[in-house]
Amino acid sequence: MPSNQIMIIAGEPSGDSLAAELVDEIRRQGPGRICPRIFGLGGPKLQHAGVDLLVDMTKHTVFGLIEALARYRQFKRIFNQALKAAEERQPDLIILVDFGGFNLRFAKALRKRIRSNSGTFQNWQPKIAYFIPPQVWASRAGRAATIAETIDLVISIFPFEKDWYQDRFPQLPVHYVGDPMATRFPFSKTPRRMLTDTTPKKVSRLVLLPGSRKQEIERHLPIMLEALELIRRHKPVEATIVTPTNEHTAPFRNLAPSGIQWQEGKLEAALIEAELALASSGTVTRECAYLRVPTVVIYKLSKLTYEIAKRIVKVRFIAMPNILADKMIFPELIQDAANPLAIAQEALQLFDPAGRQELMEDLERVVLSLGPPGATKRAAKSIVNLLQTDR
Repeated sequence: MPSNQIMIIAGEPSGDSLAAELVDEIRRQGPGRICPRIFGLGGPKLQHAGVDLLVDMTKHTVFGLIEALARYRQFKRIFNQALKAAEERQPDLIILVDFGGFNLRFAKALRKRIRSNSGTFQNWQPKIAYFIPPQVWASRAGRAATIAETIDLVISIFPFEKDWYQDRFPQLPVHYVGDPMATRFPFSKTPRRMLTDTTPKKVSRLVLLPGSRKQEIERHLPIMLEALELIRRHKPVEATIVTPTNEHTAPFRNLAPSGIQWQEGKLEAALIEAELALASSGTVTRECAYLRVPTVVIYKLSKLTYEIAKRIVKVRFIAMPNILADKMIFPELIQDAANPLAIAQEALQLFDPAGRQELMEDLERVVLSLGPPGATKRAAKSIVNLLQTDR
């Protein structure tokens, strides 16, 4: 059986985790079909999965367009390094995982370079799969044309994306596999007490989720802590701050007053015990939905980045549970609206048992819409099938 060179590119910690899970599944499905040798860009989890890591991208995460531009030279150097590695090793397949700003440009540049080269590279035509493509339906829809021109297979995790692409680019293969989170939080194991327990607590438990990037923690944690103090004037609350296990958290440890726990990792355990979360918008809002934790979603950007985003974002909501439900399940407070008083007011309303039942019912529908467990396994199967096409 011939070996198959595969290149994979993931960026932030969440993408690194998903990419590592995908690599493991590809290897499980490979025996008798493919013999993958995998290299690329990612993080420690991809490296632990046996990937020959060229660059640890989790050390280069940024927050916002303006912040990314400030580090343009650094990203350009990594970008060129990735292109050079692809040309030198000529993988049969390239897998892009999330990380749209980098990955979509990479696919476009690689296709252009392949077309313009001759001699050594003229017979090299790698297939490119995109697992969790950029949310072009939310902003900058023009990027979808680039996806249709450069990508051989889109692997979608949200139920509405396949129809969105089909309406605009019917020739583009799009496989909907469901949400990988469903494997971590299978519906049958969801803590049902979240749906039925409306007994008032003497002390309520609150989780603060300021984000995974340094800039997110810097912008979100202080106002979350101020909101917590306002909440405590009306209600006894125990609070836990949860951030990923990384070096970004160390400079902020002194912000948390005594009596507040700071926990790195083990988010699921914290959410299972929580009655409410204050969360930075992002992947974590889906985790809150799976565990049926009412959540106040906030997000703050630099002023210039926000002004740009305001003009290009075309969706009504920013939190995925709200997008999937097409209604405001989780309150959203963006930019100036994300102030301590407003956050505290929304949180106190969600603590009220009378206002939670409809929210919980909406969360049931959202979770069911995201598909059954096994999304990464289904994604790996699609990728192995793509790799074997025309061989």
